[in-house]
Amino acid sequence: MILVGTTAFLVPLILSWLLCAQMIHWAPSLRLIDQPTERKAHGRIVPLGGGIAIFGAVCLTFVLVIGTAWLLLRFPAIQSWVPEILARHSRGVLSMTPLLGIVLGASAIQMLLGLMDDLFGLPFWVRLVAEILLVLLLTCFGIRLAVLPGWEVITIPLTVLWIVGLTNALNFLDNMDGLSGGVAALASLFFAATSLLVGDLFVAGCFLLLAGSLVGFLVHNWPPAKIFMGDAGSNFLGFWLGVLTVISTFKTEEYSYVTLLAPLCILAVPIYDSSTVILLRLSQGRSPFQADRQHFSHRLVELGFRPLWAVLLIYLLTFATGLSGLILYFVEPKGAAIVLLQLAATLGVLAILELATWRRRDSLERNDH
Repeated sequence: MILVGTTAFLVPLILSWLLCAQMIHWAPSLRLIDQPTERKAHGRIVPLGGGIAIFGAVCLTFVLVIGTAWLLLRFPAIQSWVPEILARHSRGVLSMTPLLGIVLGASAIQMLLGLMDDLFGLPFWVRLVAEILLVLLLTCFGIRLAVLPGWEVITIPLTVLWIVGLTNALNFLDNMDGLSGGVAALASLFFAATSLLVGDLFVAGCFLLLAGSLVGFLVHNWPPAKIFMGDAGSNFLGFWLGVLTVISTFKTEEYSYVTLLAPLCILAVPIYDSSTVILLRLSQGRSPFQADRQHFSHRLVELGFRPLWAVLLIYLLTFATGLSGLILYFVEPKGAAIVLLQLAATLGVLAILELATWRRRDSLERNDH
């Protein structure tokens, strides 16, 4: 099991690392470059296309996995050459191929929408409508939250809200070198762990593939970044995480309904950041999709943090909220209430830091006048 999990993590890591290195050279000729602006932290032209590399690494790894499973079933004699767990689950992997094809196809469309936005700039409503339609299409194939089985009038809107909301949350979070990719990688590892706890090896493998691809990308995206993932990457990340967490919603005799809150815990930081930014923009009479520097990471920099330290602090907060989600699988429902209070306290720390930034900004503005 450890060998298979390590392979599922390392193969996409190497592929992503190699593909990102190529995209750094190809991006300028493809006009995939990010120009510095007043609201952006970098003061130089940086290649985009990291998202294409991440998506490519995920797809290539799945091709290798499915090809290996097919060979093991087609030629039983070679089963003795590989770990027993691979031979035992080959048929199960192939049985999941149709579902995987649907999810990868929808993810490819989402990635291409982000790529078009990188190249030409799409109106936010075009992307939003396309995202909603994509999720509605997935619900037709049975991909929907399993919170209230039989209550499609509730579960379908909740599924749309979760996946579309998470897609935009990861897009919003992509505002500093290493931030969105690192947070998504940590979340993927926590989701892989929770999937293993309930014996869902396929979904756990999908999360490990994504985590490996992101770490390979982070080698090139670590400050100072040599490449950005762009909207193509952040849209794919949010969509992929949203769909996989929907597929993995469950309740068994061993685990209570409180475990359904695990994704909210693990992804609490990007959800908090996108929610506060949207509320701030609306309160200021602006579009919630109008980019600015009001994200939590930007506020930390205003408080005096260097960008790298701001990113590392958000990593630690994500790790803390991820642990809260993981602990839900080991406590009784009453104990879960304590875990959720702990999560609320963590988010309270974020809120206090944001409040300190607002007070500091008001003070500076008064002194200027």
